[in-house]
Amino acid sequence: MAHLLGVLKQRFFDANGDPLVGGKLYSYAAGTSTPLATYTDQGGLTPNANPVILDANGEASVWLGASAYKFVVKDSTDVTQFTTDNVSYLNDGTVTTAKIADSGVTTIKIADDAVTTAKIADDAVTSDQLADSAVQLAHVQKKIRFVVGADGNLRPLFGWSSPSKLSNPTNLPNFGLAAAWSPDGKFLGVGQLTSPYILIYERGRTTFLKVTDPGSLPAGTPRGVAWSPSGEFFAVGHLVSPYITIYQRSGVTFTKLTNPASLPGDAARGVAWSKDGQFLALGIDSSPYINIYQRAGTTFTKLSDPATLPAGVVNGVAFSYDGEFLACAHATTPFVTIYQRSGTTFTKLSNPASLPAGAGNGVAWSPDGAYLAVGHNSSPYVTIYQRSGTTFTKLSDPASLPAAAVTALQWAPAGDYLACAVDSTPFIAVYLQSGTTFTKQSDPASLPAGAGNDISWSPDGQFLALGMDTTPFIQIYQTASTLDTNAFFYSTEVTNV
Repeated sequence: MAHLLGVLKQRFFDANGDPLVGGKLYSYAAGTSTPLATYTDQGGLTPNANPVILDANGEASVWLGASAYKFVVKDSTDVTQFTTDNVSYLNDGTVTTAKIADSGVTTIKIADDAVTTAKIADDAVTSDQLADSAVQLAHVQKKIRFVVGADGNLRPLFGWSSPSKLSNPTNLPNFGLAAAWSPDGKFLGVGQLTSPYILIYERGRTTFLKVTDPGSLPAGTPRGVAWSPSGEFFAVGHLVSPYITIYQRSGVTFTKLTNPASLPGDAARGVAWSKDGQFLALGIDSSPYINIYQRAGTTFTKLSDPATLPAGVVNGVAFSYDGEFLACAHATTPFVTIYQRSGTTFTKLSNPASLPAGAGNGVAWSPDGAYLAVGHNSSPYVTIYQRSGTTFTKLSDPASLPAAAVTALQWAPAGDYLACAVDSTPFIAVYLQSGTTFTKQSDPASLPAGAGNDISWSPDGQFLALGMDTTPFIQIYQTASTLDTNAFFYSTEVTNV
């Protein structure tokens, strides 16, 4: 059986047979104009932008979900090249009783994950088929709950109850200034005060082993680290020229790329990738306060500065999950600046009617893009906005506020929890979101040892890492709902254990 879209990169051509450079691949539910997400890799945890923008070779990596699709291919000026409807991973996008009965889908194929949980999530394989063992329940039952976010992403849903502190890594950082998980959950990158300035840990089940340092190290102390959505690139923003260092990963080897031709003019702090991996944004200490690079392969080209710049030093940056918006937290009023992206142009939106109360330290988008949170230095320390189009309306403050300045914050991948790194004991605050209400959860029994500098959820929601000012400088929690099974060994590999 042939598949139109599969493991290999897809290449598209124009009418002259030339690569469709900058072309656009729109994906919809079959027979409709309703957008339907495709994914950056086999794991199906990171959606592509919609449309997918084709690179300089007219190529893109496109992985399909369980549903049937309609694809519309346009050139860079939005002229339609062709439309193809009813495209599925399976012939018609379903797994039917007939296909099971004639061994089109066998228990062996289930066992080796040829039929994945994503393919049964929409009842294409029904409970009746499971009950009569046409598909063995043991092969598909996972001790985990899933949620489909508004971005179309299938995510694990873990509860933050009595989180357990894991044993410290053998090799500890010297001050945990920045922390970020790779998109597949296999690596945790940490920025530290002294050389080698970054530590990268490879995760076992609940253990963390430091990998060999890159041959070429960052030039100075990092204040921000971030992985590209594919996990291929690791970016470090630091306080010493050239202010940005970007590594390409192959296995556990990290090779420094050639510096961008146009470097930041001052210390870099916040670092963020767009979810399609096309753009890299840096918050910096002097005007223009933000640099945005466009990636083509391993080359990073600085874009023209936005017409309206942030008002001061940018401490945190974040792209919305669809890549349409870029938010900056900065030290000068209005403390937050939000841009809307169109192609390579970033246009500042009107400020929210109600601004954060103090200098902004970090920003975070909910996975569905409906909420934006800003951590800042003055009470209530966290300000949460609800987005409607390009309007941002401040929500009521949580009933229980963080104890002090929120230095960094991040939504859990399922969008149900918002975690904050805090500058004073208990050094962490985790909120459960229900609609527009945010309820503070009980603090961990084992509190962080010192002031939090950065915070990061693993992509499967199992682990929460906090970089701190006090030894052991990095603290990693495992959510209580995963302690017995560790159901997601890696975010791209579901295993029964």
